[in-house]
Amino acid sequence: MATNQETQNLEETLNKTDLGHVINENKKAIMAGFAILLTAIIAYSVNKHFQTQNKMQTLDKAFEVEQNLFKPFIAEEVKAEEFKKSLLKMNGELIGQANLVPIFLESINKLDEKGLVDQSIVDVVEKWKKNISKSNLLSYFVSVRLAALYEDAGKIEEAINTLELLISKNTEILKNKIYLDLARLYVKSGDKVKAKERLDTLMKQKDVKGTDLEKMAMFLLSEMEK
Repeated sequence: MATNQETQNLEETLNKTDLGHVINENKKAIMAGFAILLTAIIAYSVNKHFQTQNKMQTLDKAFEVEQNLFKPFIAEEVKAEEFKKSLLKMNGELIGQANLVPIFLESINKLDEKGLVDQSIVDVVEKWKKNISKSNLLSYFVSVRLAALYEDAGKIEEAINTLELLISKNTEILKNKIYLDLARLYVKSGDKVKAKERLDTLMKQKDVKGTDLEKMAMFLLSEMEK
């Protein structure tokens, strides 16, 4: 549940008139708001995956990589540049392993915070997405993160295509956030018609009423009508 301070911060942002600035600022705020939900769902998916598959040998290797590569980086025990080099050289057999996906995404976020995400990291995330079964829920979350990386790299069309594909799967998880992200991206691409379509769809969702997502959608609609 959002705190009063968070609500005040959002209201202050919504009162700004620079549409581009508001879009970019709220992208981060909205992503952060789903962090807890995302972690819980990923953990559940990982457990289900390994309850039904007997891959102990690969699991042991993945555990070793988690302990010796990912966790030291998360704990700030390894320099970001060194971790990045190791990540780029990671054993292909382990790329996309379900039990590594949560900490992999966490590491990508940490690299992003340190300004070390470039095309080589985008390529890595693409490989992880490719190696995860499309039917696996984890592929969905990697795709959401990949879309954000595409947007940051200025690849708006790729970001749109990635999110539109997710919407076509009729998955309820993060659906409303994706509608809003698509609207932002269509605004950036100059397609206000498509942006309005996605915002209209978002506004029709019953669970959006009275939320920060609704406030942001209403603000974007008002700005586009000016």
